[in-house]
Amino acid sequence: MFSIALNGSLVGFFKGRRGIRLTVRYLGIPLVTRRLTEKDCDVLLEKVKARLGQWSSRKLSYAGRLQLINAVIFSIVNFWCRQVVLPKGVINRIEQLCMRFFWKGKDEPASGARVGWKAICKQKNEGGLGVKDIHTWNIACIIQLIRNLLSAEGSLWVAWIKMYAFKGLDFWSVEKTLLDNLETKLKMSSVSKADRKTALDVASWFFNIVTSVGIIMVNKALMATYGFSFATTLTGLHFATTTLLTVLLRWMGYIQDSYIPLPDLLKFVLFANFSIVGMNVSLMWNSVGFYQIAKLSMIPVSCFLEVVFDKVRYSRDTKLSIVLVLLGVAVCTVTDVSVNVKGFLAAVIAVWSTALQQYYVHFLQRKHSLGSFDLLGHTAPVQAASLLLAGPFVDYWLTEKKVYAYNYTTISVFFIILSCTIAVGTNLSQFICIGRFTAVSFQVLGHMKTILVLALGFLFFGKEGLNLHVILGMVIAVAGMIWYGNASSKPGGKERWTYSAPSSKSLKPDNLLESTETDEKV
Repeated sequence: MFSIALNGSLVGFFKGRRGIRLTVRYLGIPLVTRRLTEKDCDVLLEKVKARLGQWSSRKLSYAGRLQLINAVIFSIVNFWCRQVVLPKGVINRIEQLCMRFFWKGKDEPASGARVGWKAICKQKNEGGLGVKDIHTWNIACIIQLIRNLLSAEGSLWVAWIKMYAFKGLDFWSVEKTLLDNLETKLKMSSVSKADRKTALDVASWFFNIVTSVGIIMVNKALMATYGFSFATTLTGLHFATTTLLTVLLRWMGYIQDSYIPLPDLLKFVLFANFSIVGMNVSLMWNSVGFYQIAKLSMIPVSCFLEVVFDKVRYSRDTKLSIVLVLLGVAVCTVTDVSVNVKGFLAAVIAVWSTALQQYYVHFLQRKHSLGSFDLLGHTAPVQAASLLLAGPFVDYWLTEKKVYAYNYTTISVFFIILSCTIAVGTNLSQFICIGRFTAVSFQVLGHMKTILVLALGFLFFGKEGLNLHVILGMVIAVAGMIWYGNASSKPGGKERWTYSAPSSKSLKPDNLLESTETDEKV
């Protein structure tokens, strides 16, 4: 064991074995030649927590808390920003602590916050409170270090860099070598990022397909074999389980504090609950064939919503591939078709509410910069409460059976718990897939679940109904999904068109600029 002292005080130690990292700090800053990790910045986080803890017992106004954040907390962080590049996780944690202190006066979740922290960090003339964004400030400070190198200021650090890093060369000569190396690294990085995105896309779809097919098979056994036909109440239990998980993850710090306006939250929950109840009612009042047609019509409705609200345009191949998927699924699922007025109205409500709910998943994540777990943390509690309250009454109306009169056995309770456990993954994977892609892509490629459910149903529950007609439909649907994935990923396959406002500084007569932004696609 070796110790290191600066100015007579112990500042670090290290073990004399290979693989043990040297830990040395000077004025609190770790002296390392690599990228900082979050562990290296524990001292900074502890200083911020200590300051905020001292003030939490005082009765401070919003203006007083804002002044302390600007004057004291930012000064502590600024000292680090001027020396090193802070990890993004550390910056997020500091902003979370500041947001909690500003809204609650202490370190507890800032639920009910009226404005997000990004809005607070805007300039006052832009509607914010003038708090500096730490990430942007950190970048500006690092650029200042480059300026010091160019101006050759009399700094010991500048002299050391010129002597040992640049080795007598000027900044621009070294820059060419660095740029050559950087260009090579960026090419490798772009390939690795593309591979990583593809892997994440495939993993997201696989996660969604496995959990969705799993919960369908478990629910089918629960309802068909054990007679638990209370679908709405069961869905409420699913969201209650999801709520417990999000509360646990928020307590552990894996879910950051975020904000969704109450009107947006209520609209989402309204669409989601009408979707659940509407689908159950549509299945009860309509034939199975018309119910399947109603489910297939969600894709055109989702396309219509994207065209109207997001200004999305589809290429011819993308449109034809969607038609091929609809045709294939219809061939293998639609049999008898009978229509009545109330069943038709129930189907219309179910289709539109489901399409709006899935559109809102993508919309809210983009609008409020939310992750999948963050959005679930907002919506799951409200959905669980509303469905558990209304579920027993809706189920009694649909089945004429009371949920509390059901004969609960050990095996049926086991299947209920298993269904709730898988539902957490189903809810999360749905939000992940729609957030990464769009509601239309989720609907089109999601019909792979329909094909798998049919195949597994024939495998586990008997081959009744399996014929050449059904197999042909499955093949057509899978071919359409492959075509859609290829067509929508091409340039122009699926684009969002936006129009920028005329610029007063433009010297060109054509001030109306047209640009395209290609969606994330499979």
